[in-house]
Amino acid sequence: IKIKDLEVTNRSRVQTIRSCIEDNNETVLVFFCGWSGAIGYYSADYINQVLSGKRISSIYLTDPTLNWFSGGIAPLGKDIHSCAKGLNKLIDNLKSSKVIFIGSSITGLAAMHYAYYIQPKAVISFAGIMPSSKIKRGERQVDVTVSNKRKGQRSFIRNKKMENLYGNSEKALMGMSDENIPLYYVYGSENISDRATAGKLSQYGCTQLIPLKGVDTHSISSYCIGMGIFMNLINHVIQTVDC
Repeated sequence: IKIKDLEVTNRSRVQTIRSCIEDNNETVLVFFCGWSGAIGYYSADYINQVLSGKRISSIYLTDPTLNWFSGGIAPLGKDIHSCAKGLNKLIDNLKSSKVIFIGSSITGLAAMHYAYYIQPKAVISFAGIMPSSKIKRGERQVDVTVSNKRKGQRSFIRNKKMENLYGNSEKALMGMSDENIPLYYVYGSENISDRATAGKLSQYGCTQLIPLKGVDTHSISSYCIGMGIFMNLINHVIQTVDC
Protein backbone atom coordinates (compact mmCIF):
# COMPACT_ATOMS: atom_id res chain seq x y z
CA ILE A 1 0.00 0.00 0.00
CA LYS A 2 1.32 3.39 -0.94
CA ILE A 3 0.63 6.21 1.46
CA LYS A 4 0.73 9.54 -0.31
CA ASP A 5 0.35 12.58 1.91
CA LEU A 6 0.55 15.95 0.27
CA GLU A 7 2.40 18.16 2.72
CA VAL A 8 0.13 21.10 2.19
CA THR A 9 -0.45 23.49 5.05
CA ASN A 10 -2.02 26.87 5.54
CA ARG A 11 -1.93 29.45 8.30
CA SER A 12 -3.31 27.06 10.89
CA ARG A 13 -0.81 24.40 9.74
CA VAL A 14 -3.40 21.72 9.20
CA GLN A 15 -2.76 19.24 6.39
CA THR A 16 -5.53 19.66 3.84
CA ILE A 17 -5.09 16.58 1.65
CA ARG A 18 -4.19 13.06 2.65
CA SER A 19 -4.62 9.84 0.72
CA CYS A 20 -4.18 6.11 0.98
CA ILE A 21 -3.86 4.71 -2.53
CA GLU A 22 -3.43 1.10 -3.57
CA ASP A 23 -2.70 0.37 -7.20
CA ASN A 24 -5.49 -1.09 -9.34
CA ASN A 25 -8.28 -0.27 -6.88
CA GLU A 26 -11.54 0.32 -8.73
CA THR A 27 -13.15 2.38 -5.96
CA VAL A 28 -11.95 5.57 -4.31
CA LEU A 29 -13.76 7.18 -1.40
CA VAL A 30 -13.37 10.95 -1.10
CA PHE A 31 -13.98 12.04 2.50
CA PHE A 32 -14.93 15.64 3.21
CA CYS A 33 -13.58 15.65 6.76
CA GLY A 34 -14.89 17.53 9.77
CA TRP A 35 -13.09 19.01 12.73
CA SER A 36 -13.37 15.96 14.97
CA GLY A 37 -12.06 13.38 12.51
CA ALA A 38 -12.07 12.07 8.97
CA ILE A 39 -15.67 10.96 9.39
CA GLY A 40 -17.48 11.46 12.66
CA TYR A 41 -15.02 11.09 15.52
CA TYR A 42 -12.83 8.57 13.70
CA SER A 43 -9.42 9.39 12.25
CA ALA A 44 -8.17 8.73 8.73
CA ASP A 45 -5.79 6.11 10.12
CA TYR A 46 -8.70 4.24 11.69
CA ILE A 47 -10.77 4.42 8.49
CA ASN A 48 -7.79 3.12 6.51
CA GLN A 49 -7.71 0.10 8.84
CA VAL A 50 -11.42 -0.49 8.21
CA LEU A 51 -10.86 -0.28 4.45
CA SER A 52 -7.69 -2.38 4.47
CA GLY A 53 -7.88 -5.34 2.10
CA LYS A 54 -11.16 -4.16 0.57
CA ARG A 55 -9.62 -2.86 -2.70
CA ILE A 56 -10.80 0.63 -1.84
CA SER A 57 -8.58 3.73 -1.96
CA SER A 58 -9.26 6.88 0.01
CA ILE A 59 -8.71 10.63 -0.17
CA TYR A 60 -9.23 12.84 2.88
CA LEU A 61 -9.91 16.55 2.45
CA THR A 62 -9.78 18.96 5.39
CA ASP A 63 -10.73 22.64 5.45
CA PRO A 64 -9.12 24.39 8.45
CA THR A 65 -10.85 27.74 7.80
CA LEU A 66 -14.31 27.02 9.25
CA ASN A 67 -15.78 27.60 5.77
CA TRP A 68 -16.40 23.88 5.23
CA PHE A 69 -14.98 23.74 1.69
CA SER A 70 -17.18 26.54 0.35
CA GLY A 71 -14.02 28.63 -0.18
CA GLY A 72 -11.98 25.76 -1.59
CA ILE A 73 -8.80 24.41 0.00
CA ALA A 74 -5.13 24.85 -0.84
CA PRO A 75 -3.66 23.79 -3.19
CA LEU A 76 -6.72 22.74 -5.18
CA GLY A 77 -8.44 26.12 -5.48
CA LYS A 78 -9.58 29.28 -3.73
CA ASP A 79 -13.30 28.78 -4.36
CA ILE A 80 -15.63 25.86 -4.92
CA HIS A 81 -15.37 26.08 -8.72
CA SER A 82 -11.57 26.03 -8.95
CA CYS A 83 -11.28 23.57 -6.06
CA ALA A 84 -13.67 21.18 -7.80
CA LYS A 85 -11.53 21.35 -10.94
CA GLY A 86 -8.39 20.63 -8.94
CA LEU A 87 -10.05 17.75 -7.13
CA ASN A 88 -11.31 16.34 -10.41
CA LYS A 89 -7.75 16.30 -11.80
CA LEU A 90 -6.54 14.56 -8.66
CA ILE A 91 -9.24 11.92 -9.00
CA ASP A 92 -8.63 11.44 -12.73
CA ASN A 93 -4.99 10.60 -12.03
CA LEU A 94 -6.14 7.61 -9.97
CA LYS A 95 -8.02 6.13 -12.94
CA SER A 96 -10.62 4.59 -10.61
CA SER A 97 -13.94 3.64 -12.18
CA LYS A 98 -16.01 4.30 -9.04
CA VAL A 99 -15.62 7.55 -7.12
CA ILE A 100 -17.86 8.06 -4.08
CA PHE A 101 -18.05 11.26 -2.03
CA ILE A 102 -18.67 10.97 1.71
CA GLY A 103 -19.53 13.64 4.27
CA SER A 104 -21.18 13.96 7.65
CA SER A 105 -23.43 16.79 8.87
CA ILE A 106 -22.10 20.04 7.32
CA THR A 107 -19.52 18.16 5.24
CA GLY A 108 -22.35 16.07 3.84
CA LEU A 109 -23.67 19.32 2.42
CA ALA A 110 -20.22 20.08 0.99
CA ALA A 111 -19.94 16.63 -0.61
CA MET A 112 -23.29 17.15 -2.30
CA HIS A 113 -22.37 20.55 -3.74
CA TYR A 114 -19.00 19.33 -5.02
CA ALA A 115 -20.76 16.40 -6.67
CA TYR A 116 -22.63 18.91 -8.82
CA TYR A 117 -19.32 19.91 -10.45
CA ILE A 118 -17.39 16.63 -10.43
CA GLN A 119 -20.14 14.02 -10.92
CA PRO A 120 -18.96 11.05 -8.85
CA LYS A 121 -20.76 7.73 -8.98
CA ALA A 122 -22.56 8.50 -5.72
CA VAL A 123 -22.65 10.65 -2.58
CA ILE A 124 -23.11 9.26 0.92
CA SER A 125 -24.36 11.92 3.33
CA PHE A 126 -24.45 10.94 6.98
CA ALA A 127 -27.16 13.24 8.35
CA GLY A 128 -26.02 16.04 6.08
CA ILE A 129 -27.63 19.34 6.92
CA MET A 130 -29.49 21.65 4.57
CA PRO A 131 -28.81 25.40 4.48
CA SER A 132 -31.53 27.86 5.36
CA SER A 133 -33.40 28.99 2.25
CA LYS A 134 -33.74 32.44 3.84
CA ILE A 135 -29.98 33.02 3.81
CA LYS A 136 -28.66 34.18 0.46
CA ARG A 137 -25.21 33.36 -0.81
CA GLY A 138 -22.83 36.29 -0.44
CA GLU A 139 -24.22 37.70 2.79
CA ARG A 140 -21.58 38.84 5.25
CA GLN A 141 -20.23 36.00 7.33
CA VAL A 142 -19.50 36.23 11.02
CA ASP A 143 -15.79 36.80 11.62
CA VAL A 144 -14.00 34.21 13.69
CA THR A 145 -11.16 35.59 15.75
CA VAL A 146 -9.17 34.25 18.66
CA SER A 147 -11.19 36.31 21.11
CA ASN A 148 -14.41 34.82 19.75
CA LYS A 149 -13.32 31.23 20.27
CA ARG A 150 -14.34 31.08 23.91
CA LYS A 151 -16.33 28.06 25.00
CA GLY A 152 -19.96 28.43 23.93
CA GLN A 153 -19.30 31.18 21.40
CA ARG A 154 -17.34 29.09 18.93
CA SER A 155 -20.28 26.75 18.39
CA PHE A 156 -22.65 29.70 17.93
CA ILE A 157 -20.38 31.40 15.41
CA ARG A 158 -19.87 28.16 13.52
CA ASN A 159 -23.62 27.63 13.24
CA LYS A 160 -24.14 31.17 11.96
CA LYS A 161 -21.47 30.65 9.30
CA MET A 162 -22.98 27.34 8.23
CA GLU A 163 -26.14 29.12 7.22
CA ASN A 164 -24.19 31.39 4.87
CA LEU A 165 -21.98 28.91 3.07
CA TYR A 166 -23.77 27.38 0.11
CA GLY A 167 -27.09 29.14 -0.20
CA ASN A 168 -29.96 27.14 -1.65
CA SER A 169 -29.06 23.54 -2.55
CA GLU A 170 -31.79 23.03 -5.14
CA LYS A 171 -29.45 23.54 -8.09
CA ALA A 172 -27.06 20.89 -6.82
CA LEU A 173 -29.88 18.44 -6.08
CA MET A 174 -31.53 19.02 -9.45
CA GLY A 175 -28.18 18.57 -11.17
CA MET A 176 -27.53 15.30 -9.36
CA SER A 177 -31.01 14.10 -10.29
CA ASP A 178 -30.51 15.03 -13.96
CA GLU A 179 -27.16 13.21 -14.06
CA ASN A 180 -28.46 10.18 -12.12
CA ILE A 181 -25.98 10.65 -9.28
CA PRO A 182 -27.57 9.00 -6.25
CA LEU A 183 -27.51 10.76 -2.88
CA TYR A 184 -27.62 8.19 -0.09
CA TYR A 185 -28.90 9.98 2.97
CA VAL A 186 -28.17 8.02 6.16
CA TYR A 187 -29.92 9.24 9.29
CA GLY A 188 -31.43 8.17 12.57
CA SER A 189 -35.17 7.69 12.27
CA GLU A 190 -35.75 9.19 15.72
CA ASN A 191 -33.76 12.38 15.13
CA ILE A 192 -36.39 15.04 14.44
CA SER A 193 -34.14 17.48 12.54
CA ASP A 194 -32.53 14.84 10.35
CA ARG A 195 -35.88 13.21 9.67
CA ALA A 196 -37.19 16.58 8.49
CA THR A 197 -34.16 16.99 6.23
CA ALA A 198 -34.80 13.53 4.82
CA GLY A 199 -38.34 14.60 4.02
CA LYS A 200 -37.10 17.64 2.11
CA LEU A 201 -34.53 15.62 0.20
CA SER A 202 -37.03 12.91 -0.72
CA GLN A 203 -38.67 15.20 -3.28
CA TYR A 204 -35.58 14.95 -5.49
CA GLY A 205 -35.09 11.96 -7.76
CA CYS A 206 -31.47 11.46 -6.76
CA THR A 207 -32.25 10.78 -3.11
CA GLN A 208 -32.03 7.31 -1.59
CA LEU A 209 -33.04 7.39 2.07
CA ILE A 210 -31.38 5.01 4.54
CA PRO A 211 -33.08 5.48 7.92
CA LEU A 212 -31.61 3.62 10.89
CA LYS A 213 -34.59 2.62 13.00
CA GLY A 214 -34.64 3.57 16.65
CA VAL A 215 -31.54 5.78 16.41
CA ASP A 216 -31.80 9.41 17.55
CA THR A 217 -28.22 10.70 17.34
CA HIS A 218 -27.13 13.26 14.75
CA SER A 219 -23.62 11.76 14.90
CA ILE A 220 -24.82 8.96 12.69
CA SER A 221 -21.46 8.37 10.97
CA SER A 222 -19.78 7.68 14.31
CA TYR A 223 -22.70 5.44 15.23
CA CYS A 224 -22.33 3.43 12.01
CA ILE A 225 -18.59 2.96 12.50
CA GLY A 226 -18.92 2.14 16.18
CA MET A 227 -21.68 -0.40 15.54
CA GLY A 228 -19.74 -2.02 12.72
CA ILE A 229 -22.21 -1.21 9.94
CA PHE A 230 -20.17 1.44 8.12
CA MET A 231 -18.56 -1.07 5.76
CA ASN A 232 -21.92 -2.67 5.03
CA LEU A 233 -23.22 0.71 3.88
CA ILE A 234 -20.16 1.30 1.71
CA ASN A 235 -20.49 -2.14 0.10
CA HIS A 236 -24.21 -1.55 -0.47
CA VAL A 237 -23.50 1.70 -2.34
CA ILE A 238 -20.66 0.17 -4.38
CA GLN A 239 -22.85 -2.75 -5.45
CA THR A 240 -25.80 -0.47 -6.22
CA VAL A 241 -23.86 1.90 -8.47
CA ASP A 242 -22.51 -1.16 -10.32
CA CYS A 243 -26.04 -2.12 -11.36
